[in-house]
Parts: sequence; structure tokens; C-alpha cells
Amino acid sequence: MASLASLQGAALVHFQDFNAEVLRCLTIPNVKANLFKESSETSRSVGFYAGDWSEIDKLLLRGDAVQDKTTNLHTENEGHRGYNIILMAETVYALDSLPSLYRLIKKCLHYPSGVVYMAGKKHYFGVGGGTRQFLRLVTEDGAMQSDLLAEVTDGSSNVREKLRWSRITSVLLPRKVSEPSSSKIRHASVAHAEDACPSIVFLSQWGLPVLSGPSVAGNRGKHSRGKGY
Repeated sequence: MASLASLQGAALVHFQDFNAEVLRCLTIPNVKANLFKESSETSRSVGFYAGDWSEIDKLLLRGDAVQDKTTNLHTENEGHRGYNIILMAETVYALDSLPSLYRLIKKCLHYPSGVVYMAGKKHYFGVGGGTRQFLRLVTEDGAMQSDLLAEVTDGSSNVREKLRWSRITSVLLPRKVSEPSSSKIRHASVAHAEDACPSIVFLSQWGLPVLSGPSVAGNRGKHSRGKGY
């Protein structure tokens, strides 16, 4: 979906996953197949980010400002003002990760027009998560409203839901983020890729995605948390 948005002229598209390996082995080949074979009339900026939801906002809110200082969407000091659209799938399966995911959404979603489209199972048996659990968290917080777009059921497997979220209050605007200093996530640039911690997959000067290293710093698990952006 994000690749298709790029083809439609979106000026900035970011892909995010917990594991860099998922981006390298699955996301990037898919993006290349859908995006880079087309003409140059595609997104001005495409970025790939790996890391934990509790820390990744320090990179996402800055976007590609450090790498691309020519864009008029944001500056190196300010970063961009949040995403107009966030697409998520299979991101709410673990109960203990829901608060971090929700905080990340509130920090990164553009106010007041940004929207979130989420697809997931109603219940993830054995791990406690699900769209209903996430809906309860959002409702209790009161900062966003939800709309159920579709419920998919075949009578034999888990019920799947598609929801849309949007802000209803200005209480939690995206905060200004300083240069990342956490040991879990550090920025990698083309000029210093050999010294950088591999928390971000970036575009090289030749327009091809390059992984900054073989693994993610601070990686505490083996499983992906889904594609968030």
C-alpha cells in the first residue's frame, strides 16, 4: 500500500519494522518491484527504519532531514510535522506492546488531519492482544476516535477487522525531538555506514536501498512487530 502511495506522488514515505532483516529480505524487494522500476515521478523521499516502538519516534519524527537537506517538507532542526496517513497490519497481537504502539502513533500522526488505517485480528489467542484490546486502550485515553470500516469473517477462522483512527483533541501534538542519543537506535548515513549502528535502512546515492549492518542494535526479540508506516 505504501509503495502504491509512492507511485501516486506521495512526497515522503517511511517503512518501519522491529527487525532490520524483515525490511531487508521482504519490504525492500517488494518496494523495488513496485516503485523503482517506474519512472522518476515517484516519491522524493523513501526511508526504511528498524527499531523498537518505544524508541523509533526519535528517528521517524526527524524523517530524512539529515539525509536530504534540499526538501522543502522539513528542515534538519525541525523534522517533519507528522504523517498524514499511517498504515498498520498485524501490529496489535501482543498485549504488552500496545501502550508503546499507541504512544508512537500519537507522537507521529499529523494534527489535525492525520488518519491511521489498521488491520488485525479481533483476538490473538495465547498472547492476549487484538483489535478489541487496542480499541479499549484508545477509548480510555480519549485522544482519538475510531471507526470500524470492515469486519472479515469466514465462520471458521479468526475474525479480522479494519479500523480507522483520527485525533479528536490537540492534547498530544507531535513533540519536537532532539538528536537521538539512545543506545537502542542511532542514525546511519551513507558517509558513515561502516561505523553506524544498524538501526536504519537508508537509500544510497545511487537510489538503491542499503542496509547499514547485519542486525538491529537493542534487538530484544526474534519476531517482527508488523509493518507500521
